[in-house]
Amino acid sequence: MTKSNTRTLGSAPGRGRGSQVGFKHVLFDVDGTLIDSRAAIVAAYRHAFRVVVGVEYPQTEAEIRALLAPRLREVCQAFAGSRATACEEAYRRFYLEATDGLVTAMPGVAETLAGLMARGLGIGLVTNKGRERLATDLERTGLAGIDLEPIVTAEDSAERKPDPRPIVIALERAGIGASQAVYVGDGPHDVAATAAVGVASVGATYGYYGRDLLAAAGAGALIEAPGELLELLDSGTALPGARPAAPHG
Repeated sequence: MTKSNTRTLGSAPGRGRGSQVGFKHVLFDVDGTLIDSRAAIVAAYRHAFRVVVGVEYPQTEAEIRALLAPRLREVCQAFAGSRATACEEAYRRFYLEATDGLVTAMPGVAETLAGLMARGLGIGLVTNKGRERLATDLERTGLAGIDLEPIVTAEDSAERKPDPRPIVIALERAGIGASQAVYVGDGPHDVAATAAVGVASVGATYGYYGRDLLAAAGAGALIEAPGELLELLDSGTALPGARPAAPHG
């Protein structure tokens, strides 16, 4: 690893918490990283496919995992064809009206976000989720009152992760360069998106995809609980940076 491909995270030992080195913003994935919405997503897809397509899907772990990263429109187009719009509407309605008890904040997330703010870091979200469902889930999990900026959702970019465009939008809105941000996500598509633009990545192994897939994807560091992010930042650990790809149009 060359020196130019290494980021230093957090405060070096002995320094105050406000003296962050190398970056200004922590950007987060949402589902599987800040919140656990897996049960709600699965229930909503099963409902939509049952009432619109007449199939019981998903059932296996592999089928469930395949539905977690794509956007709702992509999934419905693939499974419902000409009835994709009806599929989307059935999913949205069920998700918003029938999954209140199925969405929770990941343990320790609120404390972790408070700790990041205390360290003077900005906090943003970059998600493949739609804006309406994101707002609902932030309310459900008690995270709606936190200062989160920027927020990049499915409506902000035609491309989705692993395409880097949503990450680029977040950097532009925050007014920072790639070397000033770190992205925390639970999926290999998160790591791929950050690598394409040179943003350092932290893999959340407690999410939906697990340690092995994140390590294989090349995450710069791995955490097993949200609170470990603060420990990582405070340790001054050098985090490998990704080599930027050619400018993304």
